[in-house]
Amino acid sequence: NLDRSAAQLYFDCANRFPYLKLCTALCLPDYLSTWYKLTLMHTWMLLVRLQSVLEAAAFIRLRNSVIEIMFGDVDKRLKVVSEELHEMLYHKSDKCRMAGLYLQTFLEYDEGFLSDDTALAGALWRNLYMQRSVDPIHLNRAVYYVRGTVCFNSR
Repeated sequence: NLDRSAAQLYFDCANRFPYLKLCTALCLPDYLSTWYKLTLMHTWMLLVRLQSVLEAAAFIRLRNSVIEIMFGDVDKRLKVVSEELHEMLYHKSDKCRMAGLYLQTFLEYDEGFLSDDTALAGALWRNLYMQRSVDPIHLNRAVYYVRGTVCFNSR
């Protein structure tokens, strides 16, 4: 069943990467927004792999299911954090912005991945670091992590 597969694949993208090690290696703060950006990056890497091995209709259905599950998960996590902080962290209008962010991120990662390391570094800088000052060594690690993970997944 594709929907069950989508749920398992998303779960792995959201929970089975070395979050704290990546935060340290890439010099990212330990925030919920960092988890979201890293989950987007891992989801994109998964979809790159799936697009190359699935028929178009199966890929589109799986991709749509993964994205739908991702937004449901983000909603749940934000509600938990909101309750813990006794503060509303998420408004309905934010969902449209998050949808736009995910599309922008995926398009920029696609363009960067299909180009050279400089273009991929630019995409990672804009979407992972969100324009803040970053040590080029950390950005270089992010480029090698993405290229290495996609290569590993292609085996």
